[in-house]
Amino acid sequence: MEAAFRTVPVALSDRHLGFQWQGLTYVETCLSFGLRTAPFIFNLFAEAFEWILASFFRWIVRHYLDDFIFILRAGAKAAEIRAVHDDYDSITFELGWPQNRSKDQSGTKIDVLGIEVDTWRMEARLPPKKLAKALHQVSQLLTAGRASMRDTQSVTGLLSFCSKAVRLSRTHLRHL
Repeated sequence: MEAAFRTVPVALSDRHLGFQWQGLTYVETCLSFGLRTAPFIFNLFAEAFEWILASFFRWIVRHYLDDFIFILRAGAKAAEIRAVHDDYDSITFELGWPQNRSKDQSGTKIDVLGIEVDTWRMEARLPPKKLAKALHQVSQLLTAGRASMRDTQSVTGLLSFCSKAVRLSRTHLRHL
């Protein structure tokens, strides 16, 4: 989805935040990005949308906030994949939810939330650019001798992300 939070309207009774400029009052009518409760509220809409897709079309569907993953049977033909795209297009059009075409992917190897998933080889791995970035940042941190708290937290966050796909053992990064 594109501009996911902006697709969820805010009830009239909850429109308290706004500003005035040149005699006009401007008020948010949709969820704002950065609003503490926005991910929770949007996730309720996304779960309902996932339920619609899964129950109506009998696909295996999973979502993480505004990213939806459709899992088809092994050996699905091009016509079946096209049907999934067409059905998804028609449902999002009917609901008025804008799509983010730049995220659309299909095949046995796709990028899901920054991790490359290969269903042919049954692997989840880091894309080469992310792996190179992690190796570069770690080597810089190790050779520096000193590091600021911000640099350490940045590398720790990146390593925590990488540990989702590169599992050597348990990560103990919580205290860094």
